[in-house]
Amino acid sequence: RVQLATLFPTTFIFSSSAEASSKPSEKRLFRSVSPDATRLAMRGMHRQMAELATPALDLPKDERNFSGVTMGVSKETYGRIVDVLDECRKKIIAIAAEDKNIEQVYRLNLQLFPLTKNVKEGHNEQA
Repeated sequence: RVQLATLFPTTFIFSSSAEASSKPSEKRLFRSVSPDATRLAMRGMHRQMAELATPALDLPKDERNFSGVTMGVSKETYGRIVDVLDECRKKIIAIAAEDKNIEQVYRLNLQLFPLTKNVKEGHNEQA
């Protein structure tokens, strides 16, 4: 059996037993590290996970799920959306934690980022 640490050396996932589930150990790993180092490590991990998503587009549709939406939002609405994404992530983690028959490791990336500069800030600069 191939160890997950070999397949994904920077994802901070370790097998808890020969046949048991895998679980994140980020909190345990980062407790003794400075906040700046933690932020840099997490940013690197997110970058690496985003890069892993691209080849997954070629997987069969029944093995992967991609969706996206482009929308205009205010700073207030952005905060509300982040709150909903946090709740969604927590619910998904709870569902996965209940699974007693793990067959594969999946990565869920929830990304929300600007595609443009702030249009109101840009308007003020030109005025």
